[in-house]
Amino acid sequence: MSTDDPDAKPQAEPASKDKAGQGEDRPAAEQRETAEKEPHAANAIAEDALTNAAEFAAESRALDAASAIFGLQTNQQINFHGSVRPAAPYRSSGISAETLARVRRYFVCPGDYPDLRDRLLDANLVVVCGRPGSGRQHIATHVLDALCDGQVNHLTGGGLADLDVDELADDTGYLWTDLAELAAGAVEAAEAERLIEALRERRAHMVVILPEGARWPLELNRHRHSLDSPADLSEVLGLYLRPEIEASSVAVAELLGLPEVVEAVTSLAGAGQAAGLGTALKNVLLGRSSVTAALQEAQGAADWFAKLPHREDRAFALALAALDGLSFPTVVAGARRLDELIQQAEDPKGQSCIRTLDRPARPMLAAVDATRSPSRLATEYGEVPIYAVASNRQGFPREMLKVLWFDFPYLQEIYLGWLTELVGKSDPYVRDRAAIAVGVLAEYDFDFIRSRILHGWAASDDHRSRRAAGIALRAPALHPELTSIVWELLEKWAGPEASADPRFRMTAAVALGGSVGATHCDRALEVITRRLLDWTPGRYQYRLWNAIMRAVGDLFGDGGSAQSARVLERMTSWADVKEVGPSNVAMAATLGIIGRPPVGGYHDDSRLAPVLRAIATDPKNLERVASLWRTSFNHNQTAQLAIDALLQLARNAGTSDGEELLFRLVRALPETERERRTLRYWARQWSSDEPDLAVLRSLSDVLNATEVAR
Repeated sequence: MSTDDPDAKPQAEPASKDKAGQGEDRPAAEQRETAEKEPHAANAIAEDALTNAAEFAAESRALDAASAIFGLQTNQQINFHGSVRPAAPYRSSGISAETLARVRRYFVCPGDYPDLRDRLLDANLVVVCGRPGSGRQHIATHVLDALCDGQVNHLTGGGLADLDVDELADDTGYLWTDLAELAAGAVEAAEAERLIEALRERRAHMVVILPEGARWPLELNRHRHSLDSPADLSEVLGLYLRPEIEASSVAVAELLGLPEVVEAVTSLAGAGQAAGLGTALKNVLLGRSSVTAALQEAQGAADWFAKLPHREDRAFALALAALDGLSFPTVVAGARRLDELIQQAEDPKGQSCIRTLDRPARPMLAAVDATRSPSRLATEYGEVPIYAVASNRQGFPREMLKVLWFDFPYLQEIYLGWLTELVGKSDPYVRDRAAIAVGVLAEYDFDFIRSRILHGWAASDDHRSRRAAGIALRAPALHPELTSIVWELLEKWAGPEASADPRFRMTAAVALGGSVGATHCDRALEVITRRLLDWTPGRYQYRLWNAIMRAVGDLFGDGGSAQSARVLERMTSWADVKEVGPSNVAMAATLGIIGRPPVGGYHDDSRLAPVLRAIATDPKNLERVASLWRTSFNHNQTAQLAIDALLQLARNAGTSDGEELLFRLVRALPETERERRTLRYWARQWSSDEPDLAVLRSLSDVLNATEVAR
């Protein structure tokens, strides 16, 4: 069974109109009616888990693909390592003599440099603020180099409390960037004073770079310095333009006199841009690059986007930010719809006709610096060939979203509306990319995105919107300043206070699976156990358990890690209790895990069914899986489904290694003669129905040789 809505009641023999892919264009009223149907028995969850195992696995792959596009750890990586690998409290490294020499060579003194030097000499610690791209880090490194005779260390990340002041060296300079407490506005004045005193005792000096919009305690304003007099940008450009070989002044003058170069020089907004442009133009003089390529390389993302030549190019670039790596028709369809929304916003009275997106593919791809190339897309029915579109710009999806949010605010509402439309699409790759894009924007303003987008999605009757809300929380959950906030939100959605609207509980269940729960498996299992497995009569109860079942399957992953073992262990504890909620979820999740198709392992190239990889990874998992299967087999509503799950696993066994693991499991399954006779009967029946599948014939022999205690 595969329906459009996994929350709908699974049927043993679905009508043709409810088959996968055929319900997507039904009227909205009919879709809502389907979404609100409630399964009438616990076996409906187990049937959904087994029948749609391939679909659930495909959705997990779509989430991993979306995470990778936006630079997030994938679930397979997290599952293998057991949890998100935490960053060190802070990192410290000495700035090399070569780097310091380069800083001196390319240094142009800004007007307020003497004031910065004098303040640092007097106060030992200075927090430097200024516009991004104004050369703050370059200037800070230079002044520390000058005051500390080339002894300069670079600290990144962490907070003031993480720094052991006893490790500070005498007469040494320290440059600290990405200080987490600054962005969060949580710098404690007492901690700062402790650091200042330690620096003074050691005759050491420190410059902290203040991020844009960050806050510094008012009582410590004497340590704050604003770079308001930038360096001469033409001088910075000239320093970086100087080639490694002698170039005639005529060649340099001709290059700088080109109209497109003059325009680029005129639009420079900071020392960083001037340095980048100078370096790029130097490559032109050295014959390593063309003028066009050099100017494109030197442009900041905001300038690059603003200067795209056509309206269609801008719409395509914005669409590609969310859909990077998907098929060309998919990106074009997204760009066309986004272009329509932008035009409608610019002409709310509809006085003009909507202009179509009719730009030819090649010039549009060239304009946005993207490539169309053959690729493959993993789906529930196998890998299909596509022509994928990917940006050639490093880190383009995140870079473009940041530009949209901070430099083109009039596009914010339009883009959020477009992403909301995308999460209702049938393609899981489109839905998950749109949801992750919303999550990335939530890193910039979490409360706005939560109230404007996530709250509505979480309260939706559409399971796709609820799933999108959970997936959107992934990026904030991996952000060090938002992790605790996301988990507190899920606690609230999962708890009794959400009982007035159980759709929040279903959204929490979704999020506690692959999107957020996978970042901290043990915590997710604890919240599920404590908050979501209770029995609350009502039409949403089985839909909630269905969502938990899918979440548990996502947490199990590919079976190749200790995290998979902990999931099986927790499921075993659920199956041992008398309460209906834990046992129903344990049985359904077991059958779903057994029925999942083969996947490649994170640490090797083998393709195994996840449950078989779990057995190969940890010998204790064999008895855990066998015990859980027997619980399902001996339940009056799920007995036949347990048999069906074993057949599905046999079909997925694949290689000889997989078959041997399957036989090990089959030997461990029966504990009684009744169980063994039943399995032998079905093995004979399967081999008769599918005589070409040799593994089914072997199952009878394995069971004939299996001994049971009673």
